[in-house]
Amino acid sequence: MIPPSSKEVQLLIPVLNFIARFATQNDSARQAIINIGVLNMVLRIYIIFPAISGSTPEDEDRRLVLRDACRSILYILGQSRHMEAVHTHPACTLWIDCQLQPPGYSVDGPTRLFQDRWAAWRRVETSCVKRRATVICRHSLWKSGSNVNMEACIDLVEFTR
Repeated sequence: MIPPSSKEVQLLIPVLNFIARFATQNDSARQAIINIGVLNMVLRIYIIFPAISGSTPEDEDRRLVLRDACRSILYILGQSRHMEAVHTHPACTLWIDCQLQPPGYSVDGPTRLFQDRWAAWRRVETSCVKRRATVICRHSLWKSGSNVNMEACIDLVEFTR
């Protein structure tokens, strides 16, 4: 499990940037990165991402840099001949800010987005689902005022089914 404190996030960013740079070397490097479970690490970062403190401008900058590092990894890995494994991984479906392709709202409608998210959560380890539910409840993602976090709402519906 990745702790959501700023200190750990600060240490994680250079590691992710190194992984992204390494992935640009060749397709064998990208395959090695996929094999060691980087996609699962990106998924776990997504799960705790809302819990990462954004109380100061520096913390918010770290959050954005962390998201961008994850986005870079997904983009680079998604350009390889292993793109199917990347595009179908739950991290790519769940983390809308990092998706390789925008959701098909205009083509499939929001129901397709819900079904894809729910199917992705069913492929994730139970411990990850429990951690996501904890993050949603502890950080009030489902009742954040006028800007309701739709992803959190969709996830809560899935977790209670």
